[in-house]
Amino acid sequence: MNGEASALAEEVRTRSHVKVERQRRALDVLRESLEVEEVSLLALRIDQKLSWAEIAEVATADGKRVEPAALMKRFERLKVRLAKMAKDEGLIE
Repeated sequence: MNGEASALAEEVRTRSHVKVERQRRALDVLRESLEVEEVSLLALRIDQKLSWAEIAEVATADGKRVEPAALMKRFERLKVRLAKMAKDEGLIE
């Protein structure tokens, strides 16, 4: 019985790993379809966990002033678009 439980646990782990890897690859494809500015916005906010003021400072580095509120709005629109894309790809329900 213990051998069966171990085999079942290993099968579940393997399936979970395969599913996670498949989802990660699909998300990578979605990310590749984004504009450079959108990828940067996601990276700064999600990966680097910067505040909106910090992101605005980074975005302003090229000389053109960017308001934190404008970045927040862009981020919200991007999240909606990504959710739709993920739903269309069957990644979420």
